[in-house]
Amino acid sequence: MPSSVSPPSHLTIPSQFVHDDNICCAEQHNNRSSRTTRSSPPRGRSRSPSRSRSRGRGTDSSPIRSSTRHRGGSDDARDTELNDLRRQLHVLMNAQKPAEEGKKRKRSQKGTEPTALQKGRAIPRRVVVFDDLVTIQLQRDTYRAKGYHEDQGGEEVDELEDLSEEERTEKRELERGYTAVREMEHVVKDFITEVGKEGGNTLINELERGAESAKTHDTQSATRIVGKELNRRIRKINEQKMKEFREARPLTAERNEPSLELLDEFDEGSRANRGLQNDMTGGLLCPAEIDWNDADTREAVQRMDPEYDFASSARSRCFYKDEEFNADSPDEGYLQSYLLLQVYRTIYTSPSSAKDQSEDVENLPPAKKSKPANSHRAHVANIIHLSEVTPRSIAYAAVHLHLALTDASQWTNCYDGYNYRDLWNFVVDFFEDPADDDAAKQAKDLLKWWTDRIFTGTGSAANNRGTKMISRRQAVAKNV
Repeated sequence: MPSSVSPPSHLTIPSQFVHDDNICCAEQHNNRSSRTTRSSPPRGRSRSPSRSRSRGRGTDSSPIRSSTRHRGGSDDARDTELNDLRRQLHVLMNAQKPAEEGKKRKRSQKGTEPTALQKGRAIPRRVVVFDDLVTIQLQRDTYRAKGYHEDQGGEEVDELEDLSEEERTEKRELERGYTAVREMEHVVKDFITEVGKEGGNTLINELERGAESAKTHDTQSATRIVGKELNRRIRKINEQKMKEFREARPLTAERNEPSLELLDEFDEGSRANRGLQNDMTGGLLCPAEIDWNDADTREAVQRMDPEYDFASSARSRCFYKDEEFNADSPDEGYLQSYLLLQVYRTIYTSPSSAKDQSEDVENLPPAKKSKPANSHRAHVANIIHLSEVTPRSIAYAAVHLHLALTDASQWTNCYDGYNYRDLWNFVVDFFEDPADDDAAKQAKDLLKWWTDRIFTGTGSAANNRGTKMISRRQAVAKNV
């Protein structure tokens, strides 16, 4: 029981019945309050002459017996008083349960409305990561005030051509906030209306607390899965080294034979020893267009030479399929890496779904077994009503992958000069703000590619494959 619990004002507990330090504190509280009236000592502590004499003769000095005789009560009255005291002690001891216990009870209840704190955990995962809820509301209002939400088709293209680069950047920033507010409808129904009511500030505070909690949790999860994948690579490298060493070793060992140096594995739960200074993680963080294998180039990147600024690019090698970059087609394989898929699975489905996945990202995972009917555990994607992969969910996973490869001690918006807000914006805009029709088609195809790999075997994946049953009229026309 928390030490801060005090007994109700109407309850006075004799210390002889108390064996808990916290209850003794409660008794002291009562004693202090009683000192203001000397003529009214605490109940059960009044000293009659007969009680004093009995103590002096060594007879029974039980406080209950003496106080009962002092009041002239019978054995039944004494038993009743004892039972009352026991009952009151029981009530006091159970007045406050640990907060964790209460949370567990809430979590196990079915059909209950999630709290604002619980709903807020969806915000970074599908809405926005680096802006608060007040900011996106202001962006949405400004976007509407400027009439941007009414622009459509060719009119919008013509207007963009008339805007300066600075104005285009501002418009896109407002549009991200406008889209974020629309996404908030999946988190809080009638979001704008609800936050405008009395108590709206409290709702916003609780939602944002939940958002921060989710980011911290997902940072830890991403750190672990990336650590596991890195160690799997290290074990393969070490196995190959040992094999080559044994094959090259002479039959008769020489005294000065060089020892075999193996790579140390990472602590999967910590980002210590990762980052640019580590050859493996540094190569994954390095912009794909830079040749990390060149020793001079690698050293320049590690000392953060401005000529090889890794912080200026959102195209780190860790985001590319097979970690290969085509300078003639920089979008080829972008956001299709095995590591990125693994981080996404860990955050949005479950850590177990990332186990035993093929490193060949073109292979669809096996269909998932249906859960038993009595199973009440749901993965994050279901909880936040995510039935298909979205641009903002990919961007969130990309941020966590990059951060997990660094040696940053905690979640941060910027590390070693690398701005994670810029990375998130870049990935979101890759899908939401394509440069032309070809880029728009590429973004659409990539989202479908993602949904097939994350939700294969579920109704969501089947619904998003793009195939529909042909109508009877189409079937007849086809056979004519």
